[in-house]
Amino acid sequence: MAGSVTHIRKTPTRLRDVAESLLAGGQAPPTRGWELGHDALAMLYRMASDQKSSDDALAVLHELQVHQVELDLQLQQLEANEDELARELERYRNLYDQAPVGYLLLHNDGRVIEANQAAMRLFAPGAGSGGEELRVHDLLTPEARGALAALLGQLKPDQPTASCEVDAIDAPRCAPALRITARLEPGSDNVWVVLS
Repeated sequence: MAGSVTHIRKTPTRLRDVAESLLAGGQAPPTRGWELGHDALAMLYRMASDQKSSDDALAVLHELQVHQVELDLQLQQLEANEDELARELERYRNLYDQAPVGYLLLHNDGRVIEANQAAMRLFAPGAGSGGEELRVHDLLTPEARGALAALLGQLKPDQPTASCEVDAIDAPRCAPALRITARLEPGSDNVWVVLS
C-alpha cells in the first residue's frame, strides 16, 4: 500500500515541478479561457491591500497560477492521448476493413452485425442494401447451413472457438469450400467469424 501512495504522490509533484519551471521561465502554456472569478479577485485584492496578508495574497495567486498551468498541462496530455487513440483506432479499422479474409460479427443466430470488405464481396452484389438483413447461411448450400448452425450452437464460454469447412453456394464469388472459424465475442452472445 505504501508503494502505491508514493507513486500517487510522485505524479502531482512532478507535474507541479514542471508547472513551476514553466512559470518561472515565462513559458506557461496559454490558458483555455480560464479566468479568476470576481469573488476570487476581490478576495485577492483585499488580501493584497492589507500589509499583514499581502504576502499571503501573493502566495495564493502563485498557487492559483501553478494549479492553472498544471491543469493546462493535463489538458494538453489528454488531447495528445485522444489524438493518439484516434489514430490507432483508424489504423485498426483500416486493418479490419482491408484484411484479405472476410471478418464478420454475427448475432448468435447467424445474422450479420458487421462485415469487412472481403466478407461483403462474398455476398451477392447489392446484398444488405435497402435495409435487408444479411445472414451467413445466404453464402452456403442448404446442406452446409446445418453445419453452420451446429458450429454456432457449440460455442460456449468454456469452448469459445470452433471451426468447420462448408460448401459455398456460388463458386464464382468464392471458393467452393469455405472455412469458417468462429469465436464468441467476450462478454456477449455475438460471434466473431473469419471466412477463408
